[in-house]
Amino acid sequence: MHRYVLALHAIAATALLAPKRRRRAPTKDDGWRELSPPAPPLAPRTDYDWTSGAPTDAACWPSVSVVTITRDRADFLAEALVSMARQDYPRERVEILVAEDGPSAADNGAGAAPPNMDDSAGSEPLPNVRYLAHAARQRLGAKRNACLARATGELVATWDDDDYFAPNRLRAQAVELMRGGDVCFLGADAAYRFDVSDGEFRENRGGSFVQPCTMMFKRELWGPKTRYDDGTDLGEDLAFLDALLEGGASVATAEVPFVRVRHDRNVAQDAAGDGEEGVVAARAAAEACGLPARTVDFLAGLC
Repeated sequence: MHRYVLALHAIAATALLAPKRRRRAPTKDDGWRELSPPAPPLAPRTDYDWTSGAPTDAACWPSVSVVTITRDRADFLAEALVSMARQDYPRERVEILVAEDGPSAADNGAGAAPPNMDDSAGSEPLPNVRYLAHAARQRLGAKRNACLARATGELVATWDDDDYFAPNRLRAQAVELMRGGDVCFLGADAAYRFDVSDGEFRENRGGSFVQPCTMMFKRELWGPKTRYDDGTDLGEDLAFLDALLEGGASVATAEVPFVRVRHDRNVAQDAAGDGEEGVVAARAAAEACGLPARTVDFLAGLC
């Protein structure tokens, strides 16, 4: 069995040991308001034989809903949006759902607008961005479910506001799912971590750990029995993964470089794999993950 799949089963086993919560069914009015202008649902894809390679026609690519949750972190969110804008995926096939909660969520709605792209970003403005706001504080699981209840893409990509991915992330994972997978993760062989405490980039070496935060999955898998736990702030992604594996979902992996930021404002503190870590130069990490200079400067300014 593939070493990443073994790691996933180990993660799921840990989730199974945790106390089970009863997943709450969605309500008609969940308190979320969509502040962005209405947008039509993403169009279905054109049929294509994926065994013959990746298509050149954008209409053949599956639509993707990118799910991002945030709270009072407009600075982190702006850089995540830059990373999304640099994706080499057909723009008309992507929507981005940003869910923010708390008293200031409505005021921060402008923070989800596409940032002004300068030459260093090397990208046009973002595709369809849908901003959801809730006046009261919500758990992470509830925020993810709110996005999924409104998503129109065939595939869903989780993308936290302090994660930055190489430009081929969406394309590489979509190919794996179109070739038969149900869920696709990014492997630890391409994982980097930026630690705000010392300003260093670290590269995972030889690990087999895969992180749920890199997940892309078929939206049809999400439902009453396979939802994120609305009442959970830590491990909600592991419980969701557990439900998918219990339901027989097939797992694929893609080796796409990415950076996770370790800082005192995120819930999941450890972005390392189970292999050795080695400090690498900022330039090397930036080149591997396709980070623009503005994002590297932003990270340096956090220290």
